[in-house]
Amino acid sequence: MNHDSLIKGLCEKYSDRWINVELTNRCNLNCPLCSTGSGFNKKQRGNMDFDRYRSFMDTCSPLFDTVSFMGSGEPTMHPRFLDFVKYTAVEKNLYTTCCTNGTWIKDFNAMVNSGLGEIHFDIEGLTSEQHRVYRRGADLDVVLNNLKLLVKTRDKEGLNHPLIYIDTLISKFNENSYEGFIKLAREIGTDGIFIRGINEDLYDSADWFPVTDKFKHVKRDGDYLCRFKNLLAGVLSWDGDIFLCCMTPHHEFPVIKANVFDNDNFLESIDSDDFYNITIKAGEYDFCHNCFFKRYITYDESILF
Repeated sequence: MNHDSLIKGLCEKYSDRWINVELTNRCNLNCPLCSTGSGFNKKQRGNMDFDRYRSFMDTCSPLFDTVSFMGSGEPTMHPRFLDFVKYTAVEKNLYTTCCTNGTWIKDFNAMVNSGLGEIHFDIEGLTSEQHRVYRRGADLDVVLNNLKLLVKTRDKEGLNHPLIYIDTLISKFNENSYEGFIKLAREIGTDGIFIRGINEDLYDSADWFPVTDKFKHVKRDGDYLCRFKNLLAGVLSWDGDIFLCCMTPHHEFPVIKANVFDNDNFLESIDSDDFYNITIKAGEYDFCHNCFFKRYITYDESILF
């Protein structure tokens, strides 16, 4: 079967067209409910090879409409972060997003001119002390200064991208600052704020759960259809593994569907029955039984300005 026929068949087989790309599994923070920050994830640390990524996208980019640079590490720590963004957004014309702890951004002009579609800054406090409860090792002043500079640079360039958001995990340690987070996002000139209930299925995270009724997790009643049953790639790891879902890198024995960097015939592997059968079992593996999203409906609010 030729390339175009394979691509067409895969597009028909997998209805969701986005992919998470883990540029690195390194991070400069020690967030306690993160598998990397906590030290739980023992996988070798590394950075994705740009040429291998380019080869993968040259073959597979028609399968996707959105590329999110997210994984087990801080994406902006990759020395070629903006090369990945520009190649994906400009050369392949795909919508790109990333989530950042905001401490590592160096070239603001290059960032806003990279073609990046949107960027989310993780902010969990209105003071340094409150922010460090979860973002351990971060300097809130640095994060806010970088956020302001990025907004200022984008506006000075007269651009409408990237869209710039604050992303906040609500826990019992910051839920009383809810209105303050929204006010902060407006004052800085961001495009909005995303507020989500804190969660993690690796650890006993109950001590972090919000206690205010508005933000409490609600136990799910009935069956849960895993969103990864129809998704070709949950995460493309830095070394080429395609993980089943965004949570599998956090587990000791992750479900790996294929490796696309060590296989010259990776498109045929992706099109195989084995690959598909692994995918449609999403939500049925042993580790899935403890999946937070299978057990709870979490608070999730998007406020766009």
